[in-house]
Amino acid sequence: MGSDRYATVLARTGKDFTARWACQQGDYLLWFRRDPFNDPRGEAQALDAWSIPDEASVTITNRWQDFPPWFDLHPSEVCNSLMGWMRSRVEARDYPEEPVDGPNIWRAKGGDRIVWVGPPRVGQAIVGSVLGIVDCHSAVVVLGDHPDGPFTKREAFLRNATEKIVKGIKQLLRYDDGFRILAINVQSPDGIFINDIGIDLQQIVRNESGGSVDCILLHHHHFLEV
Repeated sequence: MGSDRYATVLARTGKDFTARWACQQGDYLLWFRRDPFNDPRGEAQALDAWSIPDEASVTITNRWQDFPPWFDLHPSEVCNSLMGWMRSRVEARDYPEEPVDGPNIWRAKGGDRIVWVGPPRVGQAIVGSVLGIVDCHSAVVVLGDHPDGPFTKREAFLRNATEKIVKGIKQLLRYDDGFRILAINVQSPDGIFINDIGIDLQQIVRNESGGSVDCILLHHHHFLEV
């Protein structure tokens, strides 16, 4: 993948780097890694791929100011220019207990390459099917996000879930069987399911059904379709 041909869609990371890509259905994100020291002539290896739903976005950054609200760094991940920022947080014990992880999070190293491919669109440069390339000269996080994610728009998620729960309960109550179960399929763009949201969903089912319907929760991720 020659850099001259792809110059119009190529960016290289450096200090205080952030790129934001607004994606649509049919887009894919690819993560490549080469080993220039042990295998300098070797081909880049594909580490992962994302199939992206409509209205999703991707942030590639090494700036803590540009993290989405649901992401944070653990002290073990911080070095160089971020040390001062993290030092005050460590003193205040204001940091996650362990590194935040999920299928919509990549931690790219120097030498990695992130490639965005998809159909052409107005206002977006494209070379072939390539919409964007980030050459990682320094470490960055690659964060997939979606406006309908239950952990970025909690109130909207619960409101939409309640509407579907009410419809399901009405259908179940048409039957005289004594044992009724409503299966709730939770699709999580953030790749994480918070326990108290599950408790809220169960409580909604109890309240709306007067306790006559039980529920089970099925959780899977729709951000990734590898």
